[in-house]
Order: sequence, then structure tokens, then C-alpha cells
Amino acid sequence: MHHRDDGCVVCPYTRARDISSKYGFPLITVTGATNPTGDPCQAYSHHGFRGREKETMAAILKWVKSRDVTETIN
Repeated sequence: MHHRDDGCVVCPYTRARDISSKYGFPLITVTGATNPTGDPCQAYSHHGFRGREKETMAAILKWVKSRDVTETIN
């Protein structure tokens, strides 16, 4: 799971996408946000799925329970 617009230099979306592709791991891509602020590597930014917390947690729970992957959270 990764936010497409995550600005963290340590773990950019492109790396998550490449790892997913290379090793065949499913990737849940999160888009959109509600007022992302502050350090791009902290919780109130895209890195913390700001404004998409409920949808993100629901997708994680769905995967844990059924292994069914929601490819994109808009």
C-alpha cells in the first residue's frame, strides 16, 4: 500500500511500484487527500494517507481477511 503522491524521499511511490512489479506483490495505490500538511514523511501528509485513513484501513482489513486486493483507493 502506498500513496501515489507520497513526497517522502526515503520511500517514493515509484519504488513501491517497481518492487511490486519485480516481485509480483500486489500494490494498493491510494490517491487524493484532505489538506495534507507538514513534512512529507510524516502522518499529516500523503505519507500518512491524510483524508484517506478509513478507506485505507478498510482495504487493509479486506486484504487480511480475504487476500482480496483493492488496487486503487480514490
